[in-house]
Amino acid sequence: MNITERTYRLTGISPLLGSQPADKEIRKNYIASKHPNADAENELLPEENLGGVTVFLRDEGSVCLMAYVINGYLKEAIAAMGMENGVKMPASKVDKYVFNLNVCGQNHSGLEVLKLIRDGEPIPAPDRTLERPLRAMTMQGPRIALSSSELVDLPWQIDVKITLLENAATKQSKALTWDVIEDALKYGRLRGIGQWRNGGYGRFTFERMDDR
Repeated sequence: MNITERTYRLTGISPLLGSQPADKEIRKNYIASKHPNADAENELLPEENLGGVTVFLRDEGSVCLMAYVINGYLKEAIAAMGMENGVKMPASKVDKYVFNLNVCGQNHSGLEVLKLIRDGEPIPAPDRTLERPLRAMTMQGPRIALSSSELVDLPWQIDVKITLLENAATKQSKALTWDVIEDALKYGRLRGIGQWRNGGYGRFTFERMDDR
């Protein structure tokens, strides 16, 4: 079994929005059933009641993301570039062969969290809250509501260690390689992470820290 690791630094080129529901009951009802660490994640929510705002988690004085956010991003990006990379069923392959870790290790609850960094220091709190209209087509016609998210302004960075388990190509699909992963990270210039990424938020560039 051949396992290799690379460490990357993601540097934001647009503000990043929080994507976690602030309501612990919502997380309990809709997330806990799908994730074994949901109760521990709930402990990282802001103490104040922020209602319908989507938020960042907090860990040891820093706003942070769960490490699995990067896996979710890779699934989406590799799928979007399927015509170029030739990888079939990218979500399944990322689940089987890609693991990402906090470069500083697990937190006190055993969770893999990624701290947001600014000027070499953890970002202690979001910079502001962003409200924007949310449009939807319903049975009664178009409806518009306000959606609110915590926001971290530029500059922001995230360091992430990605572990890749070697896998083979098949007749139907190319292997999931470091070239495929790094091409997916390049896609972050166009579509990033977090809430409202189709509106241009959460976009980033990357550099490989192992090369420095």
